[in-house]
Amino acid sequence: MKDLFDVTEQESGIVIFDNGEAIIANWEAAGLGIPRIDPLGITLIGLPCDIEVIKISHIDDIGTLVDLDKIIWDLNDDAPTLPGTPGKVYIILADGSPYTVIAPDGWS
Repeated sequence: MKDLFDVTEQESGIVIFDNGEAIIANWEAAGLGIPRIDPLGITLIGLPCDIEVIKISHIDDIGTLVDLDKIIWDLNDDAPTLPGTPGKVYIILADGSPYTVIAPDGWS
């Protein structure tokens, strides 16, 4: 797979990096691969990579997985809505690096 839409069948959600930092993003707009903040900190860009899904599960409260103090990108101020929101959790490898991707229920 080449992008997170292929993995989740959603355009947006949360990506948690291996250092615990997270972005809340429309990854479809960022393009292929894993979205990252551009060098100027203005927008998100996708870095093309191969994505392998390791595990998929469902959780009743995605807020338990996201450290709100480590969110580094949240353009639409969605962080306050995360606690209590259910969603699917994907453990993936992208070019060998681990990521946790969360697709909240009800997001597009």
